Order: sequence, then C-alpha cells, then structure tokens
Amino acid sequence: DDFAQFSIAFPKSWNEGTITYQPFWTVTGTNAGTVIWLMSGVAIQNDATINLAFALEDEADATVRPVATTALAHSTTSNDLMVSAESGALKIKGSPTVDDVSFFQINLDTSASGQTGAVRLLGIKIFFTTDAKNDA
Repeated sequence: DDFAQFSIAFPKSWNEGTITYQPFWTVTGTNAGTVIWLMSGVAIQNDATINLAFALEDEADATVRPVATTALAHSTTSNDLMVSAESGALKIKGSPTVDDVSFFQINLDTSASGQTGAVRLLGIKIFFTTDAKNDA
C-alpha cells in the first residue's frame, strides 16, 4: 500500500466530531478494476508530540480504525477523473479540541482493491459539522 499524509487545522466552529471524506483519483491505464481508499486521523494539541501513530485496521479502539470508501471501478479510460462516494464517519484519534492540528493518512487499500494500473490520488474533500455560525 502507498500512503499520503496531510494536516488540517479545523476552524473553531467545527464541533470536534466525526468527519467524512471523498477521494478524487485517476488511473494511468485502462484496467476496470476497483479502487478502495482507507483514511485515519489523529488530533494533536498544543505542546504535545507530533510523533504519534495513526490508527491501524486492527486498532484496539475500534472507534478510531481507518474508514474505507466503497469500491469504485475505473472507467477504463486512462487519466479519467474518478470521484469515490463519501466515506462513512471517521473518528479522529485523540480528543480533538479547538486549535488542534489534525493529521491524516490516506492509502490505496491494494489488498481489497482490484485495480492493477497505477492509481494516483488527486485530491480529497473533507466534510465536517459545525456548531457555531462563525469562529468569533
């Protein structure tokens, strides 16, 4: 599996609850095989180490395990933009609070996917719930 990592400092209006995500990707090639993504996250507070492990599929705390997308077959046209369905709820490991930074790790789940071509992640849309009108 290949992994990519990124971080987000959510706005104060975020309710610190679960998020969902939607990957945008392509395949170099014409294989119609399916693609499944897995993502996990961890929240880091001020003055805390950023050397923390992401949750794994066999994480003892099942509520923070990586969340997969539904398998989506490639169109068979090389370099077509593919948009996976929105994932289920992803709980961020740790206890997110205002002014944290959340680090995420996403990977192509090659053991569950049926794609033999080169898969490239192009972008990710993050969905989250707010509990305030603004960050004031």
